Amino acid sequence: DHPARERRRADEALQAAGHAARVEHPSAIDGISFVPTLAGHKQSKKHTYLYWQFNEQGVLKEAISAGTWKLIRFKEKGRPERLELYNLQTDIGERKDVSKENPARVKELYAQIKKVKQPSENPTFDWSDMEK
Repeated sequence: DHPARERRRADEALQAAGHAARVEHPSAIDGISFVPTLAGHKQSKKHTYLYWQFNEQGVLKEAISAGTWKLIRFKEKGRPERLELYNLQTDIGERKDVSKENPARVKELYAQIKKVKQPSENPTFDWSDMEK
């Protein structure tokens, strides 16, 4: 019950092995260590949402997961964006897009995507051209 991302894992692997963390990572990373969970302790901090993006076959995909909801944004260069919303509590396989029935939830999660999205530090992952 502890969603995680890969950006801080080297640091956490050292912690879990009993070594002081020696790995430098940018201070802007908003990750939460899952080492307490591995050690059998109650996790004191949890993310209120998870956001990620990737480019697959020329389609920019962004997703945000918050509580039981997941919003996915699809964007191809030169084409309008497409949004899909899923209720993961009732549809873990993401088979039924419920965006039309939940416009307020779509608006809320879409605003959160816009708020947290940051330019990539690595030019390989700069997909801003897709927004055109």
